Amino acid sequence: MATKRVIIPNSELIPVDANNQYLVRFRVLSDDRNRFSEWSPIFSIAGAGVPVLSEARVASFMVGSVVNIIWEGLPAGSEFDIFVGYDGDQPSYHGTTSESRYLFINSAEENYRFAIQVSSISKTYDQFLQIFESELIDVV
Repeated sequence: MATKRVIIPNSELIPVDANNQYLVRFRVLSDDRNRFSEWSPIFSIAGAGVPVLSEARVASFMVGSVVNIIWEGLPAGSEFDIFVGYDGDQPSYHGTTSESRYLFINSAEENYRFAIQVSSISKTYDQFLQIFESELIDVV
């Protein structure tokens, strides 16, 4: 019986949970794929720390009614959840992107604020996963 070691990079894991942990489990297959084990228990693996992003590296501007959010300095290939709140409300999930920009249409509200978070399974506003949060931006 040969022993094989498999390493799965973080980029191939599902997004972290609300505690910034990857949830993983595995099963063992024989080389001929005729025999396999039961699934292992679920293991929690600490996610990478939340990147620190200073305000000087994020910009937001409007072109007509389209809001553009752009940023730099975050790891390439990472996914980010974007949360948007209107008129002083707490931000709610708006979308996920793996690019260094995000666009959305601002409806008739007078102001908005946004937050950028590490992408997670739950898609809830969580300051533990937050990379950046803007001040309230007045569009009038």
